[in-house]
Amino acid sequence: MVEQAGGEVARQCRALLWQRTYLRMAEMSMAQIRGYVRAQAAEVVGSEVDLVLGRRGLSPALYGQIREAAVAQLIAAIAHDVLSGELVGSTRTLAA
Repeated sequence: MVEQAGGEVARQCRALLWQRTYLRMAEMSMAQIRGYVRAQAAEVVGSEVDLVLGRRGLSPALYGQIREAAVAQLIAAIAHDVLSGELVGSTRTLAA
């Protein structure tokens, strides 16, 4: 249940997190990207975790676990986007 709720949070936050991070990641190593995304994700997911807890009727005691699951899934998703070339594509689209 925690992983599912974390996935819901990650899906809701992914686009916003990408917009906040992609320009700065162009010159970073994958390890740096993961750390940077972790720091940025921590700021983004908080309110969404609260919403998911309410929608699903889950105990507030699960907040930390769901938040960590969401952050881990966001790191994996953003790393995948970078490795698949999404970083370059997004930069070109915005510059055009």
